[in-house]
Amino acid sequence: MLPRSHAQETATRICVVQVKEGFEGTSTVQESGADAIGLTSELSTRKTKNGLLVPAILLFRMPRKEVDSEVDMQQCGYVVELWRHISADDAGTGGAYPVEPSGDRDMVEYQLRKAGSRKVLASGAAPPLIVHGPAHWVSPSPYPLIATSIMKKINP
Repeated sequence: MLPRSHAQETATRICVVQVKEGFEGTSTVQESGADAIGLTSELSTRKTKNGLLVPAILLFRMPRKEVDSEVDMQQCGYVVELWRHISADDAGTGGAYPVEPSGDRDMVEYQLRKAGSRKVLASGAAPPLIVHGPAHWVSPSPYPLIATSIMKKINP
């Protein structure tokens, strides 16, 4: 074992999870893990207060019942679960069977918890990255906002 002065410090791992089932209106975005990929990339650029990069582990297209065992295997200290709520306009039903009350926008939602616990430490939502119209105007990405909220909670 190395003396403490020579031991390499590591930041606590964060598992970013987007399960493939379990939410009303599951979309191809939910199944592809696009939101988990975006947040994992964003968290991987963040540093802890002691200057270490945050190791973010991507877990997606996984059945909900397998998440906790995979989190344990990856040795994550925290879990961020993501899902996307699709507005009635985008649900593919023509609005006949709205997933959310009419007028709601698509949202990327998250919950942060410690691994091995069900207690939610933080949660929130942000509109997803969307390209609008023929001019291809792009709405802001939700991932920096969500990553900042997570870092404030785990790195006070």
